[in-house]
Amino acid sequence: PDTSSGVNFLGFNTTLLDIAGQTAFRGLLTGSGVSGANNEGIWSEGAGGGLALVARKGSAAPGTSAGVNFSNFGTSFLLNDAGQTAFQGSLTGIGVNSTNNDGIWSEGGGSLHLVARQGDQVPGGLPWEVFSPDLGYSINSSGRVMVTDLAAGSIFAEDCNFNLQPIVKYGDIIDVDDGF
Repeated sequence: PDTSSGVNFLGFNTTLLDIAGQTAFRGLLTGSGVSGANNEGIWSEGAGGGLALVARKGSAAPGTSAGVNFSNFGTSFLLNDAGQTAFQGSLTGIGVNSTNNDGIWSEGGGSLHLVARQGDQVPGGLPWEVFSPDLGYSINSSGRVMVTDLAAGSIFAEDCNFNLQPIVKYGDIIDVDDGF
């Protein structure tokens, strides 16, 4: 689905199944016009809308500048109970280098959007506080993503408008109950 005529699946890397029986998978492609630059993608049945392409290697990466495309996808991705996916993607293109070539995307909110990108300033952070390349992520049943920046020791979560907000940042003072 969502490819040119003459393009077929060659194989599947990661397959997921949600509680409603919807599936999502990372697939490899072969056929007319397929090369190493566009031979991989992520497909999902979404919220019951039928099998559709979520993202394809070589296609424009939402939330980035013109000329920036997906170059690869992480070995795993997530599928929530509403059929929404979240995944790690690597980038290539204009202005992309080793300090900003990785990010997290999600379908939460109804369309594919960038959640966090390596090298971007962290929400609520000082100008020099940027996302590291060591991002962990999860997605809840409402399609909101939580991002853990392991290198920075910080946790962020999307609010009800799918804007990333700080939950805990390195150096925050946390009031712990003495009952523990």
